[in-house]
Amino acid sequence: MNEFNVNVCYTCNSNCVFCAANCGNVPSGRKLSLNEYKQLFSFQPLRQGDIVVINGGEPTLCDDLIEMIKYNTSHGAQTILFTNGRKLSNSSYCELLIRAGVSRLTIPFYGYNAATHDAVTKSTGSFTQLEQALTNLEFFREEHSFEIELKILLCRSNMTQLLGIFNAVCDHNFDRMQVSGIIPSKTAQENNEILTRDETFTAVNGFLDAIWSRIGKSRFDLMGIPLCLLTKKNLLMYINMKSFELMKSPAMPNSFYSYEISNEKLHFTEPDASRRTVCRNFNCSYQRFCNMQTLVNDLWYFQKLITNEGACKK
Repeated sequence: MNEFNVNVCYTCNSNCVFCAANCGNVPSGRKLSLNEYKQLFSFQPLRQGDIVVINGGEPTLCDDLIEMIKYNTSHGAQTILFTNGRKLSNSSYCELLIRAGVSRLTIPFYGYNAATHDAVTKSTGSFTQLEQALTNLEFFREEHSFEIELKILLCRSNMTQLLGIFNAVCDHNFDRMQVSGIIPSKTAQENNEILTRDETFTAVNGFLDAIWSRIGKSRFDLMGIPLCLLTKKNLLMYINMKSFELMKSPAMPNSFYSYEISNEKLHFTEPDASRRTVCRNFNCSYQRFCNMQTLVNDLWYFQKLITNEGACKK
């Protein structure tokens, strides 16, 4: 089983205060065509059980997205779609996307109501569209099997609103919840949205203290947030929960492939390069547990961390 990460475009219908689409030398208007998308798999063909993570920009603005998902489905691969959800407020488009065979949708909440969410996206009406998209998805789940993951992105604009956002998220039916740090992009730096280590410690631990008893059976992940910033209590709670999940999880992918687009050609990242461990906050011997890109899903490492009190700094 392999995992492929594909950014199909770098254009978006929002203008978020921490936008990561300007990371690197990328063209904002470039979109991947279906033929180009298929060419990505000439090096490593799609096979039954593979996972394709589609991102952007906002991937629903890619004209051939539906056909790309159908292509994945026809090869027995799962499609995980990262989207702001706005275009899914259109019921007809939402149905086409679901029927194409998407396996999971990851959709972010930036605020707990229209005023707070739209202040982060800088796009009036984005929260209303998000709410309608989730209503549409919940309707189509009556006949189609797919997962909904709701994501809370932590930045300076919403660091005091996390519990309110959690309450808004809990108004909907979902399978997974994720709390994530933001990519330290140029836009995020210019808008002063990147939290300090102490701010992250206060915001994340205060949030976790309040929500543990309410998570229920939904899967919960911390992404891009250094685990060494958790209090001992929250570290143990989180690792115990993850250890239980991993014991019943399917096998992890063998290799990871990452593709990006530029003005003239497709960029390919060698297998496993997207898994390289780089701590963007400080030099820490526990980097391996909280990679900015993806949390290590390995039960052995979690068990090792939970027995080492040095992992917790506060």
